[in-house]
Amino acid sequence: MLDTILSVATGGASGLLGTIISKGFSIFDNIQEEKKSQREHERTIEMHRLDAELRSVEHENEKAIAEVQAAAEIRAAAYGHDASYGQPSKWCTNVLRLVRPVLTFGLIILTGIIYFSATNNGKIDIESAVVFMLGASIAWWFGDRSMQSRKK
Repeated sequence: MLDTILSVATGGASGLLGTIISKGFSIFDNIQEEKKSQREHERTIEMHRLDAELRSVEHENEKAIAEVQAAAEIRAAAYGHDASYGQPSKWCTNVLRLVRPVLTFGLIILTGIIYFSATNNGKIDIESAVVFMLGASIAWWFGDRSMQSRKK
């Protein structure tokens, strides 16, 4: 009879130990599953963030492309409008070609006149403005000419 009581007690204890071990593995599995779920959730959030950044960059690129296309269309329309005037007369072309040289040499002469005839009080203000215009026009005149000669 003692054997029977010991068998029941040890059998019950073994069953209880098995239940505790099984529950421990179940809890461990649940913890691992929760960690896996948390990593997957974080990964999904990161993917959504990266997707939003990518869409933002795509929108900026599309905007830049649209702006460039619009500017090109406006420029082409302006060229088309200018070309619609037809061929200008020879004297008009010659007058247009003389505008920059006349302005440039006029500024050179004006700078000389102001430099040699201005008083000390007004010389600095007027002279610096005219010298600036002289430098800008000469750089524009010769710079533009050198660029045109390179294109040909």
